[in-house]
Amino acid sequence: MLANPDFKDKIDFMPLREFVDGERRLKNFMGGDWAWRQADEIAKDPETHGAAFVPVILGSDKTTVSVATGQNEYYPLYASIDNVYNNV
Repeated sequence: MLANPDFKDKIDFMPLREFVDGERRLKNFMGGDWAWRQADEIAKDPETHGAAFVPVILGSDKTTVSVATGQNEYYPLYASIDNVYNNV
């Protein structure tokens, strides 16, 4: 993902707070308070100096495949990292 130009400027490597006209704007996951708290916890341990908080999103949904399988149901696992922008 890091080498893919489609993701250029679309990944947050640390929590951030964005303000528009003086009001906080919550647009992406890394702008939320929970991401800040997790990054603060990581920073407390000297052995994790230089580490980054990279949350993982996992999801699954039943998919029925009928072509050449006879109505088999599958539950694929979808995975992504959550510091990638929502619009990517």
